Amino acid sequence: MKCRLLALILALILLCGCQEVLQDPSVKQSTHTSVTIAPEFSDVKEPTEPVPIYDPTPDFAETGITVDGRELTVRYLADDVLMLRLQELAELLQVTLTPAEQLEPGVYTCEIKGDDWSVSISNNQTAFTTNGTKKEFPCKPRYDGSDWFAPAGALLQALGYTEYADTEQDRLYYTMLPDVSKIPEGIEIPVMMYHAVSDNCWGEADLFVSPGELEKQLQYLLDNGYTPIWFEDLPNVADIEKPILLTFDDGYDDNYTELYPILQKYQVKATIFVIAGDLAQHHKMTAEQVTELATSGLVSIQSHTMTHPDLNTVWGDELQYQLGQSQLELTRMTGKQPFVLCYPTGFYSDESLEVTRQYYQFGLLMSSGRYTTGDDRYLIPRYYVSRYTGLDAFADMIS
Repeated sequence: MKCRLLALILALILLCGCQEVLQDPSVKQSTHTSVTIAPEFSDVKEPTEPVPIYDPTPDFAETGITVDGRELTVRYLADDVLMLRLQELAELLQVTLTPAEQLEPGVYTCEIKGDDWSVSISNNQTAFTTNGTKKEFPCKPRYDGSDWFAPAGALLQALGYTEYADTEQDRLYYTMLPDVSKIPEGIEIPVMMYHAVSDNCWGEADLFVSPGELEKQLQYLLDNGYTPIWFEDLPNVADIEKPILLTFDDGYDDNYTELYPILQKYQVKATIFVIAGDLAQHHKMTAEQVTELATSGLVSIQSHTMTHPDLNTVWGDELQYQLGQSQLELTRMTGKQPFVLCYPTGFYSDESLEVTRQYYQFGLLMSSGRYTTGDDRYLIPRYYVSRYTGLDAFADMIS
């Protein structure tokens, strides 16, 4: 009997001890913890952001892309197609890229919009629309949840850019060249031919227009309703009451030191024809000066050949070099493809005209006369403005 009583007492003591252990806060209760937090996770929804649709480890391209003289830094290959980042392009062009809109799981669309154009794309199809016109990409655009990527060449050419390939340096240049088919016919435009702008006549004095006289001429133009334009503006020339083209041959260094400040003062446009192989020599501008002018918004840099030969005295490979290499060198320098050639000394041949048409959209002479749109744009005449051209004579030329 005593033994049974002792066993019962011992069992009660052991039972009470176990309960104290279970209630001891120093004991880790992981099973209990997991049960309490599980309901919190059971209510969490799947992330709404899409998983990356472009390659997780994209093949970043070595090929450079330059648009309007400015370089795009993000580009890669997808299906062997060179892709650009839309956000970077939108910032460069100062246009709007709308936020991505989800159409269905994994399918998104967006739009890049300028003042008078728009492009709508989707990551689910190669077709895209620009101003209501349907076009095709060589591959589907990519969207990774934050960035859009689209085929560079097809997109930029759809926006009106011309592609210029520099295979030696593995770079593509995109320039907005004028659509010559849209130039209205029958509009008379005086084209003025200058050279140096300085009172330091270190060479043939006739070529050096005085900076003071040039200011008087520009003031006269503005006072009488004339608008200096570029060749880039010709498709819209019907909207300009009195257009005039101011051109400067050879690329003398005073075009930077003397002419440029005057253009800035009066905010007028000019075209400078640069001898690409003559930079920093014989009183010519440096590459850095040419590049600065090209980005100024006031100067259009165009070609005056590589070494300034009479184009009726060179043929074959030399002719190709004079016209093609000069275009390449100036494109590399400014990031913009030249599309106007000024014939050195005004001479040309049938062959040089043929080669000019391969590389350029316009060709300029030195003969006097007024250019009328619709006439042969490879034989554009100009009025010569010399150091001895007074304001009255200048006014007679353009009236």
